[in-house]
Amino acid sequence: MARKSITQDLRGTKWKVHQDLADSPGLRFAQEYFSGYGCSQVEWVTVKVGAWGGPGTIYDEELGGWTSPVGGRCHQLRSTHTRGGLYRLNCRVNSRLGWPANKRTRVSPLYRNEDGSWPDVPEGHESGAWLIDPKTGQEWKRLYRLLSLRDHDEALVWIIAHEAFHYFRRSRQIDGKNVEIEADRYAEGVLRAFQVLEEYPG
Repeated sequence: MARKSITQDLRGTKWKVHQDLADSPGLRFAQEYFSGYGCSQVEWVTVKVGAWGGPGTIYDEELGGWTSPVGGRCHQLRSTHTRGGLYRLNCRVNSRLGWPANKRTRVSPLYRNEDGSWPDVPEGHESGAWLIDPKTGQEWKRLYRLLSLRDHDEALVWIIAHEAFHYFRRSRQIDGKNVEIEADRYAEGVLRAFQVLEEYPG
């Protein structure tokens, strides 16, 4: 039975990559883009293909949520059975949705006005959960922007950059708060750099 993943050792960082993505221009771009950062605390980066969620990127009442074209996690190992303190960056691309596919990216929330009204939801955005600070009484709604990922290459660049942000922030290599809004913003910036390169190669 053929192996589904191959292992690449790039500048001391181990990448475990699904064989279908091994020649991806998006993967190569991400690997090169982040080669100048210190990754000595990264045990490995996994890049996988999966199939999860519903048939599209619209809200699915039965599943109770959205289906995302990507998924990932950056976590630090604390087990006594492993080399403590190292990080693993796990990235997945959803093969179920097809391309292009919408990714819900988190942006700064909508805060309720003093008169009790709400600001208009910007075009191309959607509001989410309604939250309140019990100490101050301030109310806000989460806000999402739909980002179109044209293919699996763009999806790879986005999710690798998103998870890399969490690691680079925790290892104090970049500025900012280690929150999802900033990780999404950072990933979109890296994606734009990839899109420019694809549009104007060389």
